[in-house]
Amino acid sequence: MMLAIGNAPAVAPLCSKATTLDLFLYLWNLYGLWLEWKSPQETSFAGFLRVEIVEATISSLPERFRAAKDEKETGTLIRLTGLLSFLGVTFDRPSAAKDLVSRLPSFDKMIERLDEDRPFIPSFFYLVGLEWLYQKDRGVPAVVWWDELGKANDYPETTAALDYLKAEATKRSRGF
Repeated sequence: MMLAIGNAPAVAPLCSKATTLDLFLYLWNLYGLWLEWKSPQETSFAGFLRVEIVEATISSLPERFRAAKDEKETGTLIRLTGLLSFLGVTFDRPSAAKDLVSRLPSFDKMIERLDEDRPFIPSFFYLVGLEWLYQKDRGVPAVVWWDELGKANDYPETTAALDYLKAEATKRSRGF
């Protein structure tokens, strides 16, 4: 029931109006619930997510890319694109994303900007988002994933979603 409410078409207009951080948190939490309670018929979160929510989220991205002026909002947007990529929500890279990348430092410099005090989950999606933005499939060096993986055990509790991220970061830290 909770998953059905969170995935209702009525949520779509809220997704396009929400702040980038709110949208990131909403999708991450919905994914976490889905992973805990998914039915055997569901093959992917992207397949579960209502098309109205996907379309509202994706249609809001060009404006979000244009509006990202400061480092904080840019980082949140990078994490949102990383989350969408990770969840299998596919979309064409808008020209506004290319414009954003043209205003940013190089891929390597952006990796260096990763705050070592930032927790594992946002760091994970930041790195995946960089790979998507800069079009570098598996471009983050394995040693960076290894460093980030060390933060994964800082959470006092674990969930299926966190365990899945840890497993993915472990694969990437080994170069897979």
